[in-house]
Amino acid sequence: MKSTVPDMVKYIKFELENNKIVAESHRPIVKFNDEFSIGYFWNIDTDNQKLGTFYIHHGGVPRSQCYIYIVPIFYLTINAILVLAYWLIAIFTSSKVGAENFGL
Repeated sequence: MKSTVPDMVKYIKFELENNKIVAESHRPIVKFNDEFSIGYFWNIDTDNQKLGTFYIHHGGVPRSQCYIYIVPIFYLTINAILVLAYWLIAIFTSSKVGAENFGL
C-alpha cells in the first residue's frame, strides 16, 4: 500500500476524532501490566502522567520506517517517516491548528 503525506495527515486527524471506530481501535485487548497494553496493533502506554494515555504504532520494511504517536489529551499526533536509504527523516504533526496547513 502506498500513501502520501496528505493521506497520512488525514489518517492521523481521523485518529484524533472521538467516534466509535477510533475508540474500538484504541481499546486494550491484551494487558501486560498497569502501564502497557496492546490494542488493534496500537501499543498503549498509560505510564506518563504528563501525556496521559497515548498510542504508538510502527510499520515499515528494511530501509523505510514509519512511527505514529497519538496523544489525545493534547489533540496531538506525531508521525515520523524515516527513509534510511537516503538518510531522510520527515516529521510532521497534526493538531486542530496544524491540520489546516495541509488544506484539511
